[in-house]
Amino acid sequence: MSEITEKLPVLPLSAGVVLPHMNVTIQLDSAEAKAAVAAANLAETRQVVLLPKVGGRYAAVGTVAKLEDTGSLPGGEEIVVVQGRHRAVIGKVEADVTGALFAEFRPVFDPTAPSERARELMREYRAIIENILELRDARPIAQMLRGIENPGHLADMAGYSPDLSIEQKVELLEELDIEKRLEKLVPWTRDTLSEMTLKESIRNDVRDGMEKQQREFLLRQQMSAIKKQLGEEGDTASEYRDRIEKAGMPRFGMPLAIRSRTARKRGSARSGNIHDSKVNPICAEHENPRTHFVRCPVADQRSAHVGATDFSFNAATTATGGDTAHFSYHTATTSCRGDPRAARARIRSASRGKKH
Repeated sequence: MSEITEKLPVLPLSAGVVLPHMNVTIQLDSAEAKAAVAAANLAETRQVVLLPKVGGRYAAVGTVAKLEDTGSLPGGEEIVVVQGRHRAVIGKVEADVTGALFAEFRPVFDPTAPSERARELMREYRAIIENILELRDARPIAQMLRGIENPGHLADMAGYSPDLSIEQKVELLEELDIEKRLEKLVPWTRDTLSEMTLKESIRNDVRDGMEKQQREFLLRQQMSAIKKQLGEEGDTASEYRDRIEKAGMPRFGMPLAIRSRTARKRGSARSGNIHDSKVNPICAEHENPRTHFVRCPVADQRSAHVGATDFSFNAATTATGGDTAHFSYHTATTSCRGDPRAARARIRSASRGKKH
């Protein structure tokens, strides 16, 4: 391990951290920063020590960086482009006659042959970072990181991460051991990935719920349009229930009457005039017999007394010919004493006897 042998001007950083291998643009917003850049431009190496200041103190480790370019913003602010090279353990810091700060430091370089443990941690960290970048739709950056083979270099790229605080980045800068550096990064980035995954899951649930509501709205609109075409814009069951109650029909016949009336209305809307001889009996006559069969007996059973009654209905005799047969039923005067079920049983019994 080398002794303190170098001395460079210090460029203080008050709003960020620059790790080795990073290329950044820094605004010179203080007299110390401008003096440091001026002193570095006088030297052949054009190097400075980037030293972050956090919580009122300077970090114990800085980054040796080379000045790549200088310039100014449209507003007149001076800027400098730097590239981080390696770490520097800071020793004594003092100012010269020009007002620039100079630091004595010991340079620290990452080993060129990292351990197997460091490589294992690098693979785990790379997998987590790639998942984070894919969730952010930043696949080109993930491809760039795949080209980095040195664990220390990959760990220092965390300086670009917006998910790490300045304090965490200073902690990485001050950690000289590669394995420990990666051991800090893996749980930090895993927490970030868990939070992003949860947010993505919530967004997907909200999006699915909105899509479901939109689908249901479209289906309701389509059903409304279909009912309008069939002449069923209102509530058909409620409409016929009101009519039946006003007509004084017994309650036991209401469900059958509502179903049969609704079925006949739908059949009529599909087939037009159901009494037209040209209409296919499958789609028209099939609906009509049930309507008359239910309606006629119930209409004659408004009271508890069923008298001598003739009633008829049309029934399809074949599924292809469309011919109909007319049946007539006669029932003897029968007193059911207020029992609707008995009345219907007597009518069915009389119907079977007359049919043959």
